[in-house]
Amino acid sequence: MNKKNKSIIIGLVVLILLFIVGIIGKRINEENAVIKKAEVAINNGDYDNARDILYTVVDGNNKKIDKLWNVVVSYQKAQSSGVDSGLKYLNEIDSSYKKYDRLKDDVENLKKELLNVKKIRKEFLVKIEEVKSLIEKGEYEQAEELSKETSEWQYIEQADINTMYDLHVKASELLSNQRKDNYAKEEAERKEKEALEKEKQNKLKIETDENNFSKTVAQEMLDKMNADNGNTRNFYELSSDLNIDETGKKYFDVVAKDKDWIKFDDNTILAKYRLYSNGELVEIQQ
Repeated sequence: MNKKNKSIIIGLVVLILLFIVGIIGKRINEENAVIKKAEVAINNGDYDNARDILYTVVDGNNKKIDKLWNVVVSYQKAQSSGVDSGLKYLNEIDSSYKKYDRLKDDVENLKKELLNVKKIRKEFLVKIEEVKSLIEKGEYEQAEELSKETSEWQYIEQADINTMYDLHVKASELLSNQRKDNYAKEEAERKEKEALEKEKQNKLKIETDENNFSKTVAQEMLDKMNADNGNTRNFYELSSDLNIDETGKKYFDVVAKDKDWIKFDDNTILAKYRLYSNGELVEIQQ
């Protein structure tokens, strides 16, 4: 190979190398530009845009791009996943996210929120068991109060909400029946108490009337009977002093005469009675 041919070959090799270096340099420049654009979007909290920008170049050949892609996608998946899955994504996210203040705050706030939701859900399950226990012990009012819907329900899984709601309905129904039973029991006790009090008062009245029963009182009773006897022709008169019957009760003997006959001095006795302290006239069979 002559000197001229060697020069041509060397020139071609140099051109090819320069072309390759140029292509590589261009790609590096393009990737750096993409990284900068993605970082701007990340710092602005525009993660959808950052993901779209990175999507055009992510292929596993640039570690920085791959890390940015992992950070953005993991954060967004954590946002849209359930609590446990979301925490898993956040725990596996590349630590490079901490370089971006906005993303760091968003990741840590989301983690804090998911941990709080997890705690609330765990406490809610404990509360379900407490409500069940209260119902079993017959403490329906406390069970109803504890199972009421609160703001925390927005963080609870639907199946657990349904369980608590069913327990609330059950506690409310049992409480309603319990209150009805208690009212019926209290009403029965009240009536029994009133009846006993009435019986006590009646007994006291009987004793008082018995103790105060005298000829004067007896005469007042007869005067009232004679004044109020309407169409009855009987006229009652005391015929004895105070007596005690075989049961120990006080009484006065009373005779009944015809009030019309008396006008003609006819004092024929029509019937004989005993007058007791309660105002009762008991006829004596002759």
